[in-house]
Amino acid sequence: MFQVAFQQLWLRYATVALLLLLAACGTAETGRSPGAPAAQPTSGPGATVAPTVAAQPTTAPTQGSDGSANEPASTTTVVTSHGEPVNDQESLLDALRKAGANVQLGATVEQPFLSVSGTLLTVNGADVQVFEYENEAAAQADVAKLADTFAGRGTTMISWVASPHAYHSGRVIALYVGDDAATLKLLEGVLGTPVAELDLPARPSTTVSPGATAEASAGDRQVTDLKSLTDALRAAGLDVKNAGEVEQPFFDVTGSALKVNAADVQVFEFADTAAAKDAVGQLGPDGNPPTMMIDWVAPPHFYQAGRIVALYAGEDQAITDALTQSMGAQVAGR
Repeated sequence: MFQVAFQQLWLRYATVALLLLLAACGTAETGRSPGAPAAQPTSGPGATVAPTVAAQPTTAPTQGSDGSANEPASTTTVVTSHGEPVNDQESLLDALRKAGANVQLGATVEQPFLSVSGTLLTVNGADVQVFEYENEAAAQADVAKLADTFAGRGTTMISWVASPHAYHSGRVIALYVGDDAATLKLLEGVLGTPVAELDLPARPSTTVSPGATAEASAGDRQVTDLKSLTDALRAAGLDVKNAGEVEQPFFDVTGSALKVNAADVQVFEFADTAAAKDAVGQLGPDGNPPTMMIDWVAPPHFYQAGRIVALYAGEDQAITDALTQSMGAQVAGR
């Protein structure tokens, strides 16, 4: 009996010891005490979970001519040329000169279809008119009118001496009237493609060059001034009356208006023959000065003799014949 009791006691002791041993092994293996909460898994340096990246604009930046990246194109019309943006007259001059052009500043110029005065530039010998605005919005407002103006749909009818080409960048509009391929390529390289242009066929010249001598006489009368011209026209059988003073923006003297057979003939008397020749020499072959475009009411005819220049806009053959007889062949006009 005693032996059985002893065996049962030993078995219980052995069971308790085994349980304590198992508990100790579990603590060493997990590194925590029984009942402690399980640790969360962590990402070490080699974790493959990528951070969230905010979506970026898909517009790629443009590349400037100097290889540097520019900001994505916006709605502005500023043109980058030779690494510098063309925004005003000064930056345009810089861009033209950097392109190798010889640029000289000239007189103030106006166009009836633009809202600001401009500056006449001589670019490699070609006339380019540059109009600078207070801001780009003002420039853009005039740009919107150019296509209609060139096509004859505007409020001003222009008789172009050659094909007009208009360019816009930033606060400037540039106008080139001509067909020289080198000038067109230069302006496009600096200002971009034209915002408006009109391709006109070349006009044949049917007049004597402005530099030609035009001294003539009517009978024994040598025409040199207003009085001798008046006498010569009357001697040709025309009715001539003085109609007061007249001005033209392309001459720097005030003229006299004559009613010749009820038609208007304007006579401008200069200080001497050289001054008269110089004034008429500024006109283009068809009578338009280089700094402006005239909407003539009729074909213009310019004559020069002595110190006077006569202008007749009309098609009365008797008047043109009398002026030719008195002053020689027309030196400009149509």
